[in-house]
Amino acid sequence: MGRKKDIGAKVALSLLTLALFVTPVFSQKQPDSVEEETTPVLPPRSVEKQYNQAILDTLYVELKEAETSTQATEISKKIMRMKFFAGGDTISAIMKRVSEIMSQYDPRMPEELRANNDNVANALLQRIIDMNPKYAESYNHRSVLNLRKQDYDSAINDIAMTLSLDNRHYDAMLGLARVYHAQHNDYRAMIVIMKVLDIYPLLIPARDLKFEIENTNNI
Repeated sequence: MGRKKDIGAKVALSLLTLALFVTPVFSQKQPDSVEEETTPVLPPRSVEKQYNQAILDTLYVELKEAETSTQATEISKKIMRMKFFAGGDTISAIMKRVSEIMSQYDPRMPEELRANNDNVANALLQRIIDMNPKYAESYNHRSVLNLRKQDYDSAINDIAMTLSLDNRHYDAMLGLARVYHAQHNDYRAMIVIMKVLDIYPLLIPARDLKFEIENTNNI
Protein backbone atom coordinates (compact mmCIF):
# COMPACT_ATOMS: atom_id res chain seq x y z
CA MET A 1 0.00 0.00 0.00
CA GLY A 2 2.89 2.36 0.92
CA ARG A 3 4.54 1.63 -2.43
CA LYS A 4 1.39 2.58 -4.35
CA LYS A 5 1.21 5.88 -2.44
CA ASP A 6 4.84 6.61 -3.32
CA ILE A 7 4.16 5.85 -6.99
CA GLY A 8 1.04 8.02 -6.94
CA ALA A 9 3.02 10.87 -5.41
CA LYS A 10 5.70 10.58 -8.09
CA VAL A 11 3.12 10.64 -10.86
CA ALA A 12 1.29 13.58 -9.29
CA LEU A 13 4.53 15.52 -9.00
CA SER A 14 5.40 14.76 -12.62
CA LEU A 15 1.98 15.86 -13.86
CA LEU A 16 2.24 19.11 -11.91
CA THR A 17 5.44 19.92 -13.76
CA LEU A 18 4.03 19.30 -17.24
CA ALA A 19 2.93 22.92 -17.63
CA LEU A 20 6.37 24.35 -16.81
CA PHE A 21 8.22 25.59 -19.86
CA VAL A 22 11.73 27.05 -19.94
CA THR A 23 12.51 29.82 -22.39
CA PRO A 24 16.26 30.34 -22.31
CA VAL A 25 17.79 33.72 -23.09
CA PHE A 26 21.38 34.03 -24.17
CA SER A 27 23.51 36.62 -25.93
CA GLN A 28 25.86 36.12 -28.83
CA LYS A 29 29.23 37.82 -28.61
CA GLN A 30 30.20 39.67 -31.79
CA PRO A 31 33.74 38.95 -33.09
CA ASP A 32 36.28 41.72 -32.63
CA SER A 33 38.09 40.82 -35.84
CA VAL A 34 37.93 38.66 -38.95
CA GLU A 35 40.63 36.47 -37.48
CA GLU A 36 38.57 35.83 -34.36
CA GLU A 37 35.52 35.03 -36.48
CA THR A 38 37.42 32.48 -38.58
CA THR A 39 38.94 30.77 -35.53
CA PRO A 40 35.94 29.18 -33.82
CA VAL A 41 36.12 28.23 -30.17
CA LEU A 42 33.97 25.35 -28.94
CA PRO A 43 31.27 26.74 -26.63
CA PRO A 44 31.07 25.65 -22.99
CA ARG A 45 28.72 22.74 -22.35
CA SER A 46 26.23 25.06 -20.61
CA VAL A 47 26.01 27.32 -23.68
CA GLU A 48 25.61 24.32 -25.99
CA LYS A 49 22.84 22.96 -23.78
CA GLN A 50 21.10 26.34 -23.76
CA TYR A 51 21.36 26.54 -27.55
CA ASN A 52 19.84 23.05 -27.95
CA GLN A 53 17.05 23.98 -25.55
CA ALA A 54 16.24 27.02 -27.68
CA ILE A 55 15.99 24.78 -30.76
CA LEU A 56 13.69 22.40 -28.89
CA ASP A 57 11.47 25.27 -27.75
CA THR A 58 11.08 26.37 -31.37
CA LEU A 59 10.31 22.83 -32.52
CA TYR A 60 7.63 22.43 -29.84
CA VAL A 61 5.95 25.62 -31.03
CA GLU A 62 6.03 24.32 -34.60
CA LEU A 63 4.68 20.95 -33.43
CA LYS A 64 1.70 22.60 -31.77
CA GLU A 65 0.98 24.76 -34.82
CA ALA A 66 1.47 22.05 -37.47
CA GLU A 67 -1.45 21.92 -39.88
CA THR A 68 -1.06 18.35 -41.14
CA SER A 69 -0.06 15.03 -39.63
CA THR A 70 2.83 14.79 -42.11
CA GLN A 71 4.27 18.12 -40.96
CA ALA A 72 3.80 17.18 -37.31
CA THR A 73 5.45 13.79 -37.80
CA GLU A 74 8.56 15.36 -39.35
CA ILE A 75 8.83 17.87 -36.50
CA SER A 76 8.33 15.12 -33.94
CA LYS A 77 11.17 13.10 -35.52
CA LYS A 78 13.50 16.09 -35.06
CA ILE A 79 12.47 16.45 -31.42
CA MET A 80 12.92 12.77 -30.64
CA ARG A 81 16.26 12.71 -32.42
CA MET A 82 17.52 15.56 -30.24
CA LYS A 83 16.34 13.77 -27.12
CA PHE A 84 17.92 10.50 -28.25
CA PHE A 85 21.36 12.05 -28.81
CA ALA A 86 21.24 14.30 -25.74
CA GLY A 87 23.38 11.91 -23.71
CA GLY A 88 26.50 12.17 -25.88
CA ASP A 89 28.26 9.77 -28.24
CA THR A 90 28.81 6.84 -25.88
CA ILE A 91 25.27 6.77 -24.53
CA SER A 92 23.85 7.28 -28.03
CA ALA A 93 25.78 4.23 -29.27
CA ILE A 94 24.39 2.10 -26.44
CA MET A 95 20.89 3.47 -27.01
CA LYS A 96 21.14 2.55 -30.69
CA ARG A 97 21.77 -1.05 -29.66
CA VAL A 98 18.86 -0.91 -27.21
CA SER A 99 16.56 0.38 -29.96
CA GLU A 100 17.68 -2.40 -32.31
CA ILE A 101 16.89 -5.04 -29.69
CA MET A 102 13.53 -3.52 -28.78
CA SER A 103 12.52 -3.20 -32.43
CA GLN A 104 12.79 -7.00 -32.77
CA TYR A 105 9.87 -7.44 -30.37
CA ASP A 106 7.07 -9.64 -31.65
CA PRO A 107 4.44 -11.09 -29.30
CA ARG A 108 4.47 -14.25 -31.43
CA MET A 109 8.17 -14.94 -30.87
CA PRO A 110 9.17 -17.68 -28.38
CA GLU A 111 8.82 -16.48 -24.81
CA GLU A 112 12.40 -17.46 -23.96
CA LEU A 113 13.82 -15.39 -26.83
CA ARG A 114 11.57 -12.46 -26.01
CA ALA A 115 12.62 -12.55 -22.35
CA ASN A 116 16.29 -12.76 -23.28
CA ASN A 117 16.03 -9.71 -25.55
CA ASP A 118 14.23 -7.76 -22.84
CA ASN A 119 16.88 -8.72 -20.28
CA VAL A 120 19.71 -7.58 -22.54
CA ALA A 121 17.94 -4.29 -23.32
CA ASN A 122 17.19 -3.73 -19.63
CA ALA A 123 20.83 -4.35 -18.68
CA LEU A 124 22.02 -1.85 -21.28
CA LEU A 125 19.51 0.72 -20.07
CA GLN A 126 20.66 0.25 -16.49
CA ARG A 127 24.23 0.82 -17.68
CA ILE A 128 23.15 4.12 -19.24
CA ILE A 129 21.32 5.15 -16.07
CA ASP A 130 24.46 4.44 -14.05
CA MET A 131 26.47 6.57 -16.48
CA ASN A 132 24.01 9.46 -16.58
CA PRO A 133 20.98 9.34 -14.26
CA LYS A 134 19.61 12.53 -15.87
CA TYR A 135 19.23 11.06 -19.35
CA ALA A 136 15.44 10.84 -19.76
CA GLU A 137 15.31 8.45 -22.71
CA SER A 138 16.75 5.56 -20.69
CA TYR A 139 13.79 5.64 -18.30
CA ASN A 140 11.31 6.10 -21.14
CA HIS A 141 12.62 3.06 -23.01
CA ARG A 142 12.64 0.99 -19.83
CA SER A 143 9.02 1.93 -19.20
CA VAL A 144 8.18 0.36 -22.59
CA LEU A 145 9.84 -2.89 -21.52
CA ASN A 146 7.83 -2.86 -18.30
CA LEU A 147 4.60 -2.11 -20.16
CA ARG A 148 5.19 -5.15 -22.36
CA LYS A 149 5.44 -7.28 -19.23
CA GLN A 150 2.36 -5.54 -17.78
CA ASP A 151 4.50 -4.49 -14.82
CA TYR A 152 2.52 -1.28 -14.42
CA ASP A 153 4.05 -0.16 -11.11
CA SER A 154 7.56 -0.26 -12.55
CA ALA A 155 6.36 1.37 -15.78
CA ILE A 156 4.78 4.24 -13.85
CA ASN A 157 7.97 4.68 -11.84
CA ASP A 158 10.01 4.98 -15.04
CA ILE A 159 7.49 7.32 -16.65
CA ALA A 160 7.54 9.51 -13.54
CA MET A 161 11.34 9.68 -13.78
CA THR A 162 11.13 10.55 -17.48
CA LEU A 163 8.66 13.37 -16.85
CA SER A 164 10.66 14.72 -13.90
CA LEU A 165 13.58 15.16 -16.33
CA ASP A 166 11.54 16.20 -19.38
CA ASN A 167 8.10 17.57 -18.63
CA ARG A 168 7.12 17.81 -22.32
CA HIS A 169 7.86 14.17 -23.17
CA TYR A 170 4.60 13.37 -24.94
CA ASP A 171 5.66 9.78 -25.66
CA ALA A 172 6.08 9.08 -21.94
CA MET A 173 2.77 10.80 -21.20
CA LEU A 174 1.03 8.62 -23.76
CA GLY A 175 2.53 5.58 -22.06
CA LEU A 176 1.13 6.79 -18.76
CA ALA A 177 -2.31 7.25 -20.32
CA ARG A 178 -2.16 3.69 -21.64
CA VAL A 179 -1.29 2.37 -18.17
CA TYR A 180 -4.27 4.17 -16.65
CA HIS A 181 -6.52 2.90 -19.44
CA ALA A 182 -5.30 -0.68 -18.88
CA GLN A 183 -6.10 -0.23 -15.19
CA HIS A 184 -9.63 0.99 -16.11
CA ASN A 185 -8.85 4.44 -14.72
CA ASP A 186 -10.01 6.35 -17.78
CA TYR A 187 -10.60 9.56 -15.85
CA ARG A 188 -6.86 9.88 -15.18
CA ALA A 189 -6.06 8.58 -18.65
CA MET A 190 -8.11 11.34 -20.24
CA ILE A 191 -6.40 14.04 -18.14
CA VAL A 192 -3.02 12.87 -19.38
CA ILE A 193 -4.19 12.54 -22.99
CA MET A 194 -5.40 16.13 -22.97
CA LYS A 195 -1.94 17.23 -21.81
CA VAL A 196 -0.40 15.19 -24.64
CA LEU A 197 -2.70 16.77 -27.22
CA ASP A 198 -1.95 20.24 -25.89
CA ILE A 199 1.70 19.64 -26.81
CA TYR A 200 1.16 17.50 -29.93
CA PRO A 201 -2.42 18.05 -31.17
CA LEU A 202 -2.08 15.78 -34.20
CA LEU A 203 -0.56 12.75 -32.45
CA ILE A 204 -2.70 9.97 -33.94
CA PRO A 205 -2.24 7.32 -31.18
CA ALA A 206 -3.30 9.88 -28.57
CA ARG A 207 -6.33 10.93 -30.61
CA ASP A 208 -7.26 7.28 -31.13
CA LEU A 209 -7.01 6.54 -27.41
CA LYS A 210 -9.10 9.62 -26.62
CA PHE A 211 -11.77 8.44 -29.05
CA GLU A 212 -11.71 4.94 -27.55
CA ILE A 213 -12.13 6.26 -24.01
CA GLU A 214 -14.88 8.67 -25.01
CA ASN A 215 -16.81 5.69 -26.36
CA THR A 216 -16.59 3.68 -23.14
CA ASN A 217 -18.39 4.09 -19.82
CA ASN A 218 -15.26 4.13 -17.63
CA ILE A 219 -14.98 7.90 -17.12
